[in-house]
Amino acid sequence: MAADKVSLDLRTPVIKSEMPAKATIFQPLEVICDAFSMPSNPLRAVLVYEEGGSLMRVPLLEVGDDAFSATFIPKTLGEHRLRVLVWEDLFRKSVQSLQRRVGANVAELVDFEDVVSEAALRCKNLGKVNSSSKLYKEIFPTLKSLLKEVTDGPLKTISESLDSLVERRYEIEAFSDEARKLLRLLNDEDLLDVCCVPLRRDDVTELSFEVFVERERSTFGFWYELFPRSVGGFKGVVEVLPHLVDLGVDVLYLPPIHPIGVTGRKGKNNSLVAQEHEVGSPWAIGSQLGGHDSIDPSLGGFQEFSEMIEAAGRFGVEIALDLALQCSPDHPWVSEHPEWFIHRSNGTIAFAENPPKRYEDIVPINFFPSKESDRVALWREILRVVTFWIDRGVRTFRVDNPHTKPISFWKWLISTVRKEYLGVVFLAEAFTRPKIMYKLAQVGFSQSYTYFTWRNSPIEISSYVKELYSKEICAYFRPNFWPNTPDILSGSLRWGSRSEFELRLVLASTLSPSYGIYSGYEFLENEPFSFDSEEYQNSEKYEIKVRDYEIGGALDSLISKINNFRRSHLAMQRIANVEFLPVDGESLLAFLRFAPECDDYVLVVCNFNTKSVSEGALYLPELLPGGKVLEEAYGFDSLTGEHYTFRKGHNFIRLDPARTPGHLVSLTFRE
Repeated sequence: MAADKVSLDLRTPVIKSEMPAKATIFQPLEVICDAFSMPSNPLRAVLVYEEGGSLMRVPLLEVGDDAFSATFIPKTLGEHRLRVLVWEDLFRKSVQSLQRRVGANVAELVDFEDVVSEAALRCKNLGKVNSSSKLYKEIFPTLKSLLKEVTDGPLKTISESLDSLVERRYEIEAFSDEARKLLRLLNDEDLLDVCCVPLRRDDVTELSFEVFVERERSTFGFWYELFPRSVGGFKGVVEVLPHLVDLGVDVLYLPPIHPIGVTGRKGKNNSLVAQEHEVGSPWAIGSQLGGHDSIDPSLGGFQEFSEMIEAAGRFGVEIALDLALQCSPDHPWVSEHPEWFIHRSNGTIAFAENPPKRYEDIVPINFFPSKESDRVALWREILRVVTFWIDRGVRTFRVDNPHTKPISFWKWLISTVRKEYLGVVFLAEAFTRPKIMYKLAQVGFSQSYTYFTWRNSPIEISSYVKELYSKEICAYFRPNFWPNTPDILSGSLRWGSRSEFELRLVLASTLSPSYGIYSGYEFLENEPFSFDSEEYQNSEKYEIKVRDYEIGGALDSLISKINNFRRSHLAMQRIANVEFLPVDGESLLAFLRFAPECDDYVLVVCNFNTKSVSEGALYLPELLPGGKVLEEAYGFDSLTGEHYTFRKGHNFIRLDPARTPGHLVSLTFRE
């Protein structure tokens, strides 16, 4: 019966699902394991994985409390199998024991002879090992050459030093000097590396896990939601692209572009009866003109759609489509496959409800019809629709209300799509219970809408961000912060001032690598439908809304500044790298974003008092994340163009909301 010598547990990335944890290409992912054996036995550990056909090895370093850490930086997309190998480093234990004996002046010559003999024996045994041995290749790619260098170099010198020690063993003072010299030689890193190698596979404890690597857009980007019918269809989208590029848009998300049903069509402000000229909600998908694989003729045809995709691509902008799995009563599926829908007891098909909201223009899909063959046919048809749009250049989908569909369906659909189309990004628009939102992320959604929209105070914001960026959750959940959507005009934005809009924009764009706004935000559109409603007055969901993009919005300049800053700082493109700072001043929030490997540190300070000047202080630690020591740093504020000096400890802050919503500062350190 085989038994592990070392207890080994993965701490991060861990996901409570059989699905792999998430990583982003070229971005570091920290791997942390707990490992221990007998308390006095030091351990060695290595992270092993294949990359581009080559075997990669990264040592795991001890970080305290029996934890070991390494950084995995993926360079290819898809699923990676990572393995952690851990074993007892008994030779290092022998050297450490000898070191303690010398320090206590109780070492004997035989102690030195034993340790040197052990080193020689280990090198001799390793020399007999077949150079193609998988175990040693996993630990050292050039063990044979390293073994020769150690044998001809450090080991030879150690043997000579031991001979000298034997000759002078009766000279007490000389013995002490020679002993310390020999200890320094035994601590040679090359020698320790060779002698640490386990001689048997059974001496190694192994743990393996999977990580799914997605492209950059799964983690980082600025999304912009635009109704194409409000700009004159696909050709109008092309015309407005230069303006959106100036804003810094990475992903242009279009609500459903399919034919809109007539039965139950909603009128202005969600009225039950639509006038003849009213356009209806694009989420009421399907008519006699087609369904989810068709385009509403008012927007253009497939030629215009293709031209829009190509034009956006030339600007580096991705077009994201809305994947809304619901139908108008007029959708072809309803007449062709009534078994795919929910029926009332009287035999009629039920319309959708989310009390108090009622959607008389929409019928929900039944993802588990009574016959298994019907379920298989339905799921395959939805897969066909998704791949239909992928084949026409779409690589990003914003998924409408995924929490109202079975988890098992999404797990199947996303994994099936990615077998053929590796780089597809799925954004979950699920405002529901936290565990359901997290589960959707676990089964494959690239990123997710969040509760940021309803977090308004400094304590609410910091508490929520700490939850999202905990090691457990950030292993699979990537947030996308939206201050508004067509459905949500919330909190301080309702009848809000320009300062309120600026604050929410800065928070969303600096706390999350992915964020988005619904068009109209930059124009300060702020009128709710009623005092207690989060819906917009004259909502664009039910009518065409024309905006003057040529003149632009009040926040255009601020949006451009922020997005230029985000693109030029790796610290802003990473996830879970936010460290909140102590502040004096109840309306202040301060935090660092950081990418220590490229010495990129960003300081953000926000003033939640949007009506008057706030004064206070923030406190910077002496030791920054990544081990950077702070004495003094120079800061350039990209929002105001001003320069500041920051020091460890107390730093005075004064913010006037009429001038700026906060500080967005890149830190430069004195050498």
